[in-house]
Amino acid sequence: MPLHYEDFEPGQEFITPGRTITEADVVSFAAWTGDNNQVHTDVEFASRTRYGRRVVHGMLGASLCLGLISRTGVFEGSAVALLGIDGWRFTAPVFIGDTLTCTVRIQGMRLTSSGTTGILERVVTLRNQRDEVVQEGADGPHGAHPRRCDRLSGRRASRPTSSGRAAGSRSPGTLPCSPRGAAPPRGSSPGRRTSPR
Repeated sequence: MPLHYEDFEPGQEFITPGRTITEADVVSFAAWTGDNNQVHTDVEFASRTRYGRRVVHGMLGASLCLGLISRTGVFEGSAVALLGIDGWRFTAPVFIGDTLTCTVRIQGMRLTSSGTTGILERVVTLRNQRDEVVQEGADGPHGAHPRRCDRLSGRRASRPTSSGRAAGSRSPGTLPCSPRGAAPPRGSSPGRRTSPR
């Protein structure tokens, strides 16, 4: 069940299920993106590089983050748009056979000027099976989520906007509004790691 703007608090963390990267993933990604760089596709060439084997495309990992986050159901059906990706870093290589897990931390949140949608600033961290951080950054503004009160009243939420964002701030994403005083979901206290159900 998706969460809405009032259900979030700065400091919350959500952990995704894991996903093992396969040979088929790399071949498929190379085929449909056209990125056939030898470090990804040539076993013999890659054996002579600093890592001694093929490296998974960096953007495959970044794309996987969105898919893993979707599997939690936390944002599915409530997020309207991804407004940008800021400060993304590839901190360690990913190899075929690695199992990756994503953690999403709510960094900040604010309402848009209309008050009908909210913007979340999310920090996303991708880790391998050894708990090493392989990629990290801010994946927002994370789209616009209509506030729950708009869903209840049948009013249509206005389009999300990134206006008013402070220079150099982490990117946000927009969310939907719940009735005043609505209780947050169980296990959503700040700083607590919330695993998907």
